[in-house]
This record gives sequence, structure tokens and C-alpha cells, in this order.
Amino acid sequence: MKLKMLLSLLIIAGMVFVVSCGSEEKQPELETLDSVDELIEELDEAETHTDTITAAPDTSVAVSDATSDKDETVAPQTESVSTPAKPGDYTQKPLEGTIVSLNHLIMGGNGKVSKAEAQDLVAKGNLILFRASDGAVYFVYNEDGTFAGKRLAGYANNSKVGMLGKSKVINGMNVFIMNMIESM
Repeated sequence: MKLKMLLSLLIIAGMVFVVSCGSEEKQPELETLDSVDELIEELDEAETHTDTITAAPDTSVAVSDATSDKDETVAPQTESVSTPAKPGDYTQKPLEGTIVSLNHLIMGGNGKVSKAEAQDLVAKGNLILFRASDGAVYFVYNEDGTFAGKRLAGYANNSKVGMLGKSKVINGMNVFIMNMIESM
């Protein structure tokens, strides 16, 4: 009886082993970058369109006066319109938002954490992210290519934070290369 039970357990264990080792699917390789400069170059190259506004000058208008024989022409008016910043370029105007925990967002919360909680989460290896005012969530990196979770955790108590740098969507994820961060 014990021998049959032992033999059955060995057969089941063998089948589990064969099934688990049977097919090894190769995972797709992620794109790796050599440096932050390369990432920033990709940001600049990946922009497919730039919104531009050009002001059309008004055409000359002839104004006649009933008491005068002369026609007066009004000079064309030109407006100086500054071109808007490129999408993803936050080097002049900061991207505004709050510091959030990825764990809290995934669990259905609003993601908001205190500075102490954020620093504790970072120490445990959890991700601290940036949620922009429009609701987009960004993985933030320093200019040297390191993840900026520790730096973000220091601003978690602030109700509004602004970051300067550049953003890009890589493989469906929002990434932000941060130059500077400040309380707002």
C-alpha cells in the first residue's frame, strides 16, 4: 500500500517536472539604451508633428473719406506669435502634479503617500512615480539614467510639485527625464 502511494507521488512529481520544463518561451528583449543622451536624442527624433501657428497678415484696406479725394491705406498688421513648445518638452515650463505610489494606484487607491511612507516604500524596493495634473503617470529618471524614486519620495508631502525635463512614451509607458524638481 505504501509502495503504491509512493510510486503514485513519484509519477505525479515527474509529470509536474516535465510539464514545467517542457517549453521554454523566449521573452521579448527590451530596448536598452547606452546613455541618457541617447534617450534624449530619441525623444527629439520621435516627435512626429509639431503644432505651429502662423499669423497671416491682414491685407491692406482702403479707407475713403467723403471730404477727401485721397485714399488712405492702412498698413498690414502682423502679430508676433511664439511657437509652442514641442510635445514632451518641459525644459521651460514645468510639468505639474503629485508624487504617488505605484502599489497604491494598482490596489485602486489614489496613490497619495506621505514623505515617510514614500521613503519606506523606496527602501523596500517599491516604485514611487509622478502623476501629472492631467492624470498621466510617469516613471521618472534622473539625467544620469538612474531611477528617481528616492528623489521623488522627498517631495511626497507636497500637494503640488513641478518638474523640468523631457517626457516620452516608451513601449506604452510614460517616461520623464528630470532635470529639476520643486514644490509649487
